[in-house]
Amino acid sequence: MTLTIATTNLIDTLTDALQTTDTDPEAFGPGIHIATHRDGYGDEPGRCDLLAATSTDRFVIGHSWVPVTGQVVPSVWPADATKTVVTICKQLLAVRGKLHTVDVEVVEVVPDGELSGDEKAEHPGYVVTLCETPALFDTDTEFQFHADHEGRFPLATAEKVLTGTIGDDDKLHHDGPETQWSARVLAPITAVAKRRKEPMQFFRHPQRRAHIVQIGLTWIGAAMPMVSLPGESLTEPSIEPLIVVPNKASDELRDTLAQMKAAGITVTVDNPKGAVAQTLADAVADADA
Repeated sequence: MTLTIATTNLIDTLTDALQTTDTDPEAFGPGIHIATHRDGYGDEPGRCDLLAATSTDRFVIGHSWVPVTGQVVPSVWPADATKTVVTICKQLLAVRGKLHTVDVEVVEVVPDGELSGDEKAEHPGYVVTLCETPALFDTDTEFQFHADHEGRFPLATAEKVLTGTIGDDDKLHHDGPETQWSARVLAPITAVAKRRKEPMQFFRHPQRRAHIVQIGLTWIGAAMPMVSLPGESLTEPSIEPLIVVPNKASDELRDTLAQMKAAGITVTVDNPKGAVAQTLADAVADADA
């Protein structure tokens, strides 16, 4: 099965997906889940072919989609191979221009010889072939790599988190104004927002720790804040700014005297020519101004 995609779209989609991918091959979500669907896209009429990319590093989930032509079977692209695809596409784009397109073919691996019982239980995976669209470009540029079966990716868990249908352990949730974020969690999200030139919209559910994050109209993800230990959640910052504002004390005194005057309260001092009297007189003059 083959699809055709604008090279710029493939670069952007995979670049964002790599931000939220765990590069460890033994990770919980190894690589990027690539799948195609037919659905609405923006203001386009009807339904069209879309390529969706989903990735996670356990603390952040990223999911985005772009229009394509054609369909492929779902597969999981390793991070290293995906980085190579991005590099090749950037080189092709630099030579061919922004209207360049590439074809992506995904075919199931055909095992050599007879498989044992354990080997039969495991899906052999797929061979992914990336090349320039033959109808438009006369070239022999081609890159092939092995992709895993989609069963290796926790897609069901990602869907539940992104749609808010998965709950949290109440013992780990502390309702309050404080939210602790790790720089490691926020870094990939800010990288996606910076590339897309779009704001980050965080949505918090009172019964779930994970925050849903939206960036633009084709990227949605989830970010997991740090866990505050029982009794450690704060209602306000534990430190104050070390800033001294000039005339702040006199401004507060002026406001206080104005309120007292409005309430019919008269302030007197023992020494009408002293420093205190002069300060009060200046504050009253400011309040009357």
